[in-house]
Amino acid sequence: MDEIRKIYHNIVNTDDINKYLSDTDDGESGIIEFKEVDQLNDKSKKATFRAKIAKEMCAFANSEGGILVVGVKVEDGKVIPACKESNLENFLEKQKISKYLEPSLKGLNFKSLGVEDGSNKPVIIMIPKSEFLPHRTINNYNDVEGKSKDIVGEYFVRESSDSRKLSEQLVRAMYLSSGRAPRFEIVPVIKFIKAYDCKVIDVQALVYPDKYKFIDKYYFSAKLKMYDKFFNTIGECFHGKNIFDVSILMDGERSKKMPIYPSDKNRYAADCNIKIRPRLEEDIYDIALDNEIVLDDNAYGTIKYIIIDVVYACEGMSAVKRRFGYIFDVKDFRYYNNSEIGMHKFKHLKNVFLDGRLTDKIVDLDSFNKFTKIGFSNRDELFKDKFGFTEEG
Repeated sequence: MDEIRKIYHNIVNTDDINKYLSDTDDGESGIIEFKEVDQLNDKSKKATFRAKIAKEMCAFANSEGGILVVGVKVEDGKVIPACKESNLENFLEKQKISKYLEPSLKGLNFKSLGVEDGSNKPVIIMIPKSEFLPHRTINNYNDVEGKSKDIVGEYFVRESSDSRKLSEQLVRAMYLSSGRAPRFEIVPVIKFIKAYDCKVIDVQALVYPDKYKFIDKYYFSAKLKMYDKFFNTIGECFHGKNIFDVSILMDGERSKKMPIYPSDKNRYAADCNIKIRPRLEEDIYDIALDNEIVLDDNAYGTIKYIIIDVVYACEGMSAVKRRFGYIFDVKDFRYYNNSEIGMHKFKHLKNVFLDGRLTDKIVDLDSFNKFTKIGFSNRDELFKDKFGFTEEG
């Protein structure tokens, strides 16, 4: 909370926000959220605005606190004013925004920000980490429009740079424990590296721990499949296996595997590392190490897609299921940057990553579909449709 309070006091105009932008496309993070503001000139617009603000306040209050900047947007990597309401601070003051939540929120602060171009002034709101959990949005918003109707009377928490609705099970757990439910994330990370004097695809699990909760028991499963440009599966050379499962059932009392310690820094899981490599001359016994996937050299050169289905959970936290997709061309592998090439998030599809060398070729969804589709006599099959990836909203 000291960090959030410091950020709040350090930001006095819109330019000050830029130093706190994250690496995501929208610049948001686990503690900073931005909202544009339309002119609030009728009941419906006012009610919808209140619901959207209440959602973000609720998520921050039920998590670690945060900063909500209302009346700005990020454009070309820079924060600019986006407020059509002439006196937003006065509007929020009259609204008594601390009462947007049940129970009402204590310790909230807000102020107007300076602008250089004479635009309407945005407002920065500091939402504290609450001691009275859990909060929900009030349920008496009338005239709310569209999807914002789903916000009314619900519980939210902050997950990475998003605010998500809590299930009844987790709300109950937070009440019973008189505290917040544990939260952590596990994301597969793929790199090209040089090892064994050959090109290797290195797969690891990056853990984003809960900042305050010690998690000694958790489950993690990652199922990996490889595909060529025609979406045919690729199997390993010794037994033809084409689905690779790494599952870790953690029990701190009986297992030597490391639990997840509270931290605000991510780390790689030491017990989850897979190397995908071509077969070498010294592989004479048709045996690979436990953490290796060995392919025939020809098959290795045909890899274009890797799909990883991830499931993780712990006590007090519902199972999270996510699919991640990685697009590249191993055949065109060349060593860069000390023999390591990373993957870059493709901003138009959720959980899809591109080989760093493809970012100049694939710049939007059209170029992505052109690069990944297969043409048939009667139709085209697209990567995003075959594997169920959705567009970023």
